[in-house]
Amino acid sequence: MTAEPSGMGTDQVWTMPELAAAGEAVMALRALKLVAPAAAEAAATKLMIRRIVWAIDQSGAELELRLGGAGHDDRCDHHPTPGWGDRGCERNRKLPRIDQFVPSLSLHDAIGSHVLQLHKLIRDAGFDSDIFYEHLDPRLDEDVHPFSDADRRADPERTILYHASTDTEMNDWLITAGRAGQRIVVDYHNMTPDRYFSAWEPRAARSMQRGRRQLAELAPYVSGAVADSAYNCRELSEFGIEGAVTCPILLDLEDYHRSPDPAALDRLSEGPPMWLFVGRLAPNKCQHDVLAAFAVYRALYQPDARLALIGGATSLRYQSELRFMAADLGVADAVDVGRSASFTELLAHFRTAEVFVCLSEHEGFCVPVIEAMELGLPVVAYAAAAVTETVGDAGILLDDKDPLSVAMAVHGLVSDAGRRAELVHRGRTRASQFAREVTAAKWLAELGRLAGRPLTTATA
Repeated sequence: MTAEPSGMGTDQVWTMPELAAAGEAVMALRALKLVAPAAAEAAATKLMIRRIVWAIDQSGAELELRLGGAGHDDRCDHHPTPGWGDRGCERNRKLPRIDQFVPSLSLHDAIGSHVLQLHKLIRDAGFDSDIFYEHLDPRLDEDVHPFSDADRRADPERTILYHASTDTEMNDWLITAGRAGQRIVVDYHNMTPDRYFSAWEPRAARSMQRGRRQLAELAPYVSGAVADSAYNCRELSEFGIEGAVTCPILLDLEDYHRSPDPAALDRLSEGPPMWLFVGRLAPNKCQHDVLAAFAVYRALYQPDARLALIGGATSLRYQSELRFMAADLGVADAVDVGRSASFTELLAHFRTAEVFVCLSEHEGFCVPVIEAMELGLPVVAYAAAAVTETVGDAGILLDDKDPLSVAMAVHGLVSDAGRRAELVHRGRTRASQFAREVTAAKWLAELGRLAGRPLTTATA
């Protein structure tokens, strides 16, 4: 079957609407070929008109546009006559691609925010880029795609950037693409060891085991890796992925200087001094240790102190036990356990808290520590996993999280105005090292190296 657009001559090409109409016909007929009229063949010595062939693959699931015809290599997809390439048509060049694959893309999530910011950064640098997901937050209205829609055939112009943080059904897809020769780079955000969840949430623990096993299976097909922290880089080597480079998660710190929720700000400003920790209720984050230290602090130093544990629950059993523990310690009326907060409500908590206390045992980076520092909240933290390098010398790092030791450390900080001011200053300086303009430059350099193409942008 042949078709000719209206007014088609030897010096005309198909317009995009005409191509779209042809594509709809192809989808309807399942297998259809449209070939330029025979007159085009005779016109080769005058103006080359490339034949356009629309095809459906054997399964009928994928539509492909094939451009045929012999002739000059410098023809442009949009101007199929000889010489357009010589005249420097920008649309002639197939842009290199960096496509991101993420198991779960969520709103107001550190990894989700990182993926979206990286997407803009890549595109601003002149690369094509799409985001493919397994699970999508329905509140997101971004132009993203399910990973099953991605083309798994190897493309030398494409780099796949896979964000590894959990178990995923896309792992088999990635392995198949890797076997075909596709370049795959891992951005490792860490996976919580299952030992923290085995007693609380056995199903979640099995998922964590699976995630780590999957990453080891993918390792032979990984050509490069980046990670949020040096701690994560070291952990990648345990999966057989060597040579990872530290590229901190992208943060828009300016966003944290928006106005906080006024009602929350008024409510929180009227109360007594408050400890704050931000993070999902999870055994590895050890909110139970924060509760214990807080109870000692109230008993010894500040009877009316409050504690806010902000974040949803990864384990409902753990959340219930935290509430029972608060009641047993006699501090239930002074503690918010697992309060969910909007972004502006969270800003109100950062603005009114006296100290940020993190006693987590396993973090791959710990974004809330940087958030606290950026907003002038001093940090007391247990020196474990990546927290040590995230805090640096800008907070109080504890080798011992015995409740009395933690309570004494917090008291020593809040009761010494000079020391508190010094840590606030150091914290803001430390946070500035993770500002987007700083980390974006490193990301551009590293992605360019891994993709084999330099990435530069004035908007980074």
